[in-house]
Amino acid sequence: MYLSAMRQEDVHIENWDWNNLEKHYPAFFKLYVENTQGHENEKVISLAYIQKKAEQLPALFENKQIIFFAAIVQNQLVGFLWAYPRTFIETPRICINAIIVDEKFRGNKIGEELMGYLESLASSMGISEIDVATAAFKQNTIDWYQRLGYLPERVQLFKKI
Repeated sequence: MYLSAMRQEDVHIENWDWNNLEKHYPAFFKLYVENTQGHENEKVISLAYIQKKAEQLPALFENKQIIFFAAIVQNQLVGFLWAYPRTFIETPRICINAIIVDEKFRGNKIGEELMGYLESLASSMGISEIDVATAAFKQNTIDWYQRLGYLPERVQLFKKI
């Protein structure tokens, strides 16, 4: 499908459980690798590390410690949002762990749609705050979140010794 021919109704956002994700695991893992490796500017994150993190997913689903929205186009996973509930300074929040859209489908507002579904779910859960962290060098990503209304809150500092 060419992007110019893509319509909003071609994209379906679904709240998935482990069974759904398991059926689309290769597409998920490809996107997850891209997302995770994109967090570092100067070092490579190993596939072994990424695989180890991904292997935690069944238990996270089983323990209801994950929120997972999938973006589907023609029965193909083209993006996802992985988040989890947490408490931050006595306030319930949802933290976005990962959000990514396949490069071929970017520019079609799929990321915004995923975020909208997460915000609606948070609201229905009585949660009024969502947070996300991203790498400081990813200015386009920071700008995108800010266009969606997300504001800087904390700064993480780092020193290599």
